Amino acid sequence: MRGFSIGEVLLSVAVLIVGVLPVFASLSKGYQVSVTDRRIIIGSGLAQEGVELVQGVRNNRILDGGTFEDWLPANVGSQSSWSNCRIDIRDDALDIGSTSRITCGVGDESGYRLSLGSGDFLEHAGGEGLYHRRILLSYNDPDDGGDGTARVLAVVYWNDAELDFVNDGRFDGLKGDCTSKNECVYAESRLAPW
Repeated sequence: MRGFSIGEVLLSVAVLIVGVLPVFASLSKGYQVSVTDRRIIIGSGLAQEGVELVQGVRNNRILDGGTFEDWLPANVGSQSSWSNCRIDIRDDALDIGSTSRITCGVGDESGYRLSLGSGDFLEHAGGEGLYHRRILLSYNDPDDGGDGTARVLAVVYWNDAELDFVNDGRFDGLKGDCTSKNECVYAESRLAPW
């Protein structure tokens, strides 16, 4: 009875490795793609939620007898400028009859971090969290020749993406920088008075 020679064993192992390595590489790449896709999907949902929360504040103010301008934060610029704001599902501004407004000009980066709060909702509560959300608002004041609409841009980014949030009116420039490759997504809406 004759066994395998060392050369035959080494050749078998080499063939096995050459066949298995591409499979592991494709599994690894597939996992990375699924993690990226998951983050994009969650970020897109959080961006859309940001726009809808702003719409909810606007609707509540008007239904409570206020004017279209009553829901806007005090420091929202007109036409070409915009304000850096934040809102989540626990925000007092969402309460009907509340006189509070959406919080703008929060300050440092941690002020925009979304963390898992009570009830399994992401909210601005400090602590650690992967996602950040900024709500950018501008108002086209009719007194300044605007059409009376408000523009809402909800930007969600993760992994501390490098984006320029300088308050210089770069609404469309920021949207160009906000891509899934840059680990950023956004949702936009224009709110008209009613």
